[in-house]
Amino acid sequence: AFDDIKQKEILKSLVISETIVQKIFEEEKNGSLHIPLNYVEDSESLDREKWYNKYNDEVLVERNEIANLLEAARLLLGDDATFANMTFDLSAAFDEVKQDTILKSYVISETIVQKVFEEANLNGILEIPSTNYLNALEDGDRSKWFNQYNEGELVKRNEIANLLNAAKVITNGGNFANINFEIDVLFDKTKQTTVLKSYVFSETIVKKIIEEDANVINVPLNDLQGRSMSNSDDRSPWYNVYQWNTTNKEYELIKQGEIARMLDAVDAILDEGGTFATMDFGLEKIFDDDIQEIVLRSLVLSETIVAKILDNKDAIHSVPDVDLKNRSLVDDENREAWYNQYDDENNLIELNELGKFLKGIKLILGGKDYTDLGEIVIDDILALELNVNHDEDFNLISSDFATILDSVVLEHIIAPLAAEIADNIEGLNEPDDGYKWYKKEIITDYDPDTFDEQSYDLQSFLESLYIMSQAGINYNDLGSTNLKELTDDTIEDFAKAMVVSRVFKESIASIFNNIIGYEFFNQADYSDPKTRKEAYNILVAQINVIKMIL
Repeated sequence: AFDDIKQKEILKSLVISETIVQKIFEEEKNGSLHIPLNYVEDSESLDREKWYNKYNDEVLVERNEIANLLEAARLLLGDDATFANMTFDLSAAFDEVKQDTILKSYVISETIVQKVFEEANLNGILEIPSTNYLNALEDGDRSKWFNQYNEGELVKRNEIANLLNAAKVITNGGNFANINFEIDVLFDKTKQTTVLKSYVFSETIVKKIIEEDANVINVPLNDLQGRSMSNSDDRSPWYNVYQWNTTNKEYELIKQGEIARMLDAVDAILDEGGTFATMDFGLEKIFDDDIQEIVLRSLVLSETIVAKILDNKDAIHSVPDVDLKNRSLVDDENREAWYNQYDDENNLIELNELGKFLKGIKLILGGKDYTDLGEIVIDDILALELNVNHDEDFNLISSDFATILDSVVLEHIIAPLAAEIADNIEGLNEPDDGYKWYKKEIITDYDPDTFDEQSYDLQSFLESLYIMSQAGINYNDLGSTNLKELTDDTIEDFAKAMVVSRVFKESIASIFNNIIGYEFFNQADYSDPKTRKEAYNILVAQINVIKMIL
């Protein structure tokens, strides 16, 4: 009865139709077929509406389960196959055109569902997700598994179809039985998008990722919305979101979940020939802006990088309790302060501590490996080739110190070092309102928008030290500076270093009087309302006068 033309005639017979129904139930007893009784009548029922074809004046008007099953069997087994003891590998349904016809059959669809559960139970490779996503095996409902059809036309593909398409990609068209795979196969974006439409394969991949927790990766406890990453009943942090397009009858990707973002991140990090299972990388790998943009979209890779940062106790011996928005930096369950935030299209919404730290530590390392970084030392930073640019009025244009100190973790490490240096510079006077080494001391109500750059001492203080260091002036022993031996260029650099920081600008007289050993410089010549340019010009002139006197 596999021949379609013969079949239409044969199935006009109620006797033949009923005989076929009974043979199908016999095959169920043999275990080769499974019958979903919520969708077709049982063997004892007097009703056969869902089994028999419908005819009107000998003309076929509606194909039902017998016809759909016979056509599915023909496509699965071939024209010469027999119906008895029917067995098949799911790979026979990988062809999507054939598949849409095959899955019209409730019996074949249910048989495939049973095969999927058997495969999951046999070798444990496949994982069946929560009933929030797919109907349980013992549940008679198959609405999340079976395709939907209307008068024989496909309305919507569901899990069986998505799983078959995913399996075709993963097995490269090979057998479904004893399926096994590494997630590296999903680095290909086209394959990834297809595979992650399947809840079964998505759940399987989640389990593979979680198995590597605290090994090659670190899985965060929660996502940025506070949803648990280990809650199998809610995989919204992990799964892609797709929407069925009723026009082209395809699923369209609406939003990447963590599986996809992590796969993209791992692919960006791995060298040629590398694998997820053996992945090991240093922070230097993600200093490249393009790679970093991809990697930090992933919560798993973000948590892995946080762990790598905090693992270097020599360099990062402590972190502040909160960031400038009063978000915790020490709460393992809430990484809102650490992780970058992205919208559904993967566009950056907010650069947070992780992104800021990586940009800052890249400058501090100066080409070295992070794992080789010991205790952070100011003199090591000053020896680097950094960008510090001012305009002709000595207003800041750009500075690598701004990038470094944008990280509250690095500021937390560096600020005490700067304070110690300030305490030991002879003639340096603490401002009337005290040193402002931390941005948190300047902002109001944890609102970074209230930050006053002119009141922030740490950055400008370090810029002054850097300018002096580059000019060969020893800031640790300013009192021993021989002004008479300074070149014109060095005098100009020295004067610039004095005026670009409010701490030094308000201490010019005491510093230089200490150098020459008597009172000559008058602080009123340099203090506000004198501009930086005015103070600079006066200081250069007075140093040159002193050179002639000495």
